[in-house]
Amino acid sequence: MHFVVVFNLTRFARDKYDHFALRSLLQSLGISLRSATEPIDDTSTGKLMEGVLAAFAQFDNDCRSDRTRAGMKAALELGRWVFLAPLGYLNAPRAIGKSLMPDPERAPLVRRAFESTRPGASPRNRSSSSQGPGA
Repeated sequence: MHFVVVFNLTRFARDKYDHFALRSLLQSLGISLRSATEPIDDTSTGKLMEGVLAAFAQFDNDCRSDRTRAGMKAALELGRWVFLAPLGYLNAPRAIGKSLMPDPERAPLVRRAFESTRPGASPRNRSSSSQGPGA
């Protein structure tokens, strides 16, 4: 193999350090990197262009990450749950206006587990509920 061809450098690596580590590995194997949409090659100009494009790929990825975090923070401040739902809940569709809704299958099991371990729960209830459903 003489070349690895990517559509563009943003598809090769999102971090410039990863880009150059992979590029170095390929080079040690005698393999050149090429882009179908960008003017990179093994000339001095091609290498400069590759470095600039790798830096812009990381910049673009960093900007997307910043916007995502800002959006998640704003949603949390509005009371929306933006993560995977905890056990006993499901992530609700936006149309219903809530972030979480009880999981009809697991919520009763989670509730029963918490109730059986609360202070004042009798040991008898704890042992019977620990044997599983239908015990």
